[in-house]
Amino acid sequence: MKGVPRSTVGFPAAIEFCKKKRIPAPIVAKLKVCAFKGYLECDSGLVLAAFAKLPSGNRGVHRRALENGFLIVGHCPNGDPLAVELATQKMVYISHDIMYELDAEDGWDETCIARSNLTLDRFWSRAESEKNFPIDYYAATE
Repeated sequence: MKGVPRSTVGFPAAIEFCKKKRIPAPIVAKLKVCAFKGYLECDSGLVLAAFAKLPSGNRGVHRRALENGFLIVGHCPNGDPLAVELATQKMVYISHDIMYELDAEDGWDETCIARSNLTLDRFWSRAESEKNFPIDYYAATE
């Protein structure tokens, strides 16, 4: 696994962002454990974004996902966002192809979501250890 060394730089702003957006405490706790100054990348190419960068990602597709109950925390090699579903605290893949086809006035389209049954920590553990772990939305829907 590649990444940037662990750092708490930016934690106060990220924690405040999570409080403001009502991100469940267990998700925040797991993100803090996985908190890196830059990013964390599995050999498969899946990337967990830096915890400290959460507030800066609060626009565009990130904002739209959050408004619909998903916190984007990383991305796939093809650009599909990886998110935590706030209601279930499980990881999901979001199809960037479907998301970007929707106009701003279109409602949220559930067909763009591929749910996993894994929490944030289990998702990243399996992403690193399993050779055939899904690397994007399409692989997750097969």
